[in-house]
Amino acid sequence: MANQILAEHGTPTAMTITLASLASSTTGIGRQSTLITNTDIAQMVHIYVGLTTNASTDITANTNGYVYLIKSDGTLKSDSADDSDAGWTAVNARLLGVIRFTAVTQSVEYQGEFLVHNPGPVWGIGIVQDTGQDLSAGVVRFTTENQEVQ
Repeated sequence: MANQILAEHGTPTAMTITLASLASSTTGIGRQSTLITNTDIAQMVHIYVGLTTNASTDITANTNGYVYLIKSDGTLKSDSADDSDAGWTAVNARLLGVIRFTAVTQSVEYQGEFLVHNPGPVWGIGIVQDTGQDLSAGVVRFTTENQEVQ
C-alpha cells in the first residue's frame, strides 16, 4: 500500500484576547491577542472567532468586525504589536477577513473562520469592530494543521 499525505490537526486552543467591552472604531483602534510561538512549526492555522454584540444597546446594522494577522520574527512585529493581550491599532497588518454584523439585535454572536498559511515563528491576531457600540463578549480559538505522511 502506498503512503498517503494526510492533515494532522493539533488540539483546539483558546487564544488570550480581551474582547468584552471592545470599543467601536472607524480608525483601526482595536485589540490584539497574546502572541503565540509556533513550536509545532505549523504550516497552517485555523482561527475561529466569535464576537457578541452589545448586551444593552442596539448596534448599527451592516457593520463589521475585522480580523488581522499579526506576525513577528521574534523582534519586529506587525503594526508594533506587543507580546501580550493589549490595545492595538491596525495600520499595515494583513486583513484575514471580515465578520459582518447584519442586524441591530443585542447579544448576538457572529462567527467567522479564518485560515492562515505559514503563520511564521510567532503570530497572533488583532480585532477591530465598527458597530457603533462596545462588544459584549468574544471568543477566539485556533488549531494547527500539518501534513503528515502515513
